[in-house]
Amino acid sequence: MSNRREIVSIMTIPCKVLKCALVLGFLVLSPFLFGCRGKATPPNVNPALVEMREEILDGMRSYMKDGETPYTEEHVLKCGQVLDAHLVALSSARNDAEAKALVKDTVTRLNELNNDCDGELIETGQREGICTLLTKAGAQHGFNGPDEDVPEEWREW
Repeated sequence: MSNRREIVSIMTIPCKVLKCALVLGFLVLSPFLFGCRGKATPPNVNPALVEMREEILDGMRSYMKDGETPYTEEHVLKCGQVLDAHLVALSSARNDAEAKALVKDTVTRLNELNNDCDGELIETGQREGICTLLTKAGAQHGFNGPDEDVPEEWREW
């Protein structure tokens, strides 16, 4: 009888809670799943989007090579994890409102990460790349047009 109660209680967990748990689990495990630099393709994500993501992260790394930056490889990896989580979660969004909420959450996380780096992690090239990545990802799923600046409403970079 105890097992039956546990199964019933698991079945009543709201869908949003399960999605959050999956995304959080992905964020924690992505460095292990995709290697230190995250070169592998996250599941169910267009490889072209993953390539865009790598270009963004490589741009951040190039500034690190040029001189002192207030950010480290750890910050770059965290940015990659945030972008990966967005791309994976977007594939399970059911409507425009859920997709928009995902963009807002992603941009908010990136704002916080960039603020932790004195506003220097996301420079012009990375800003344009991230905006294009988020817009193309949403357009591929039919949530927005290909030319919309989807993150504009929330971004501070």
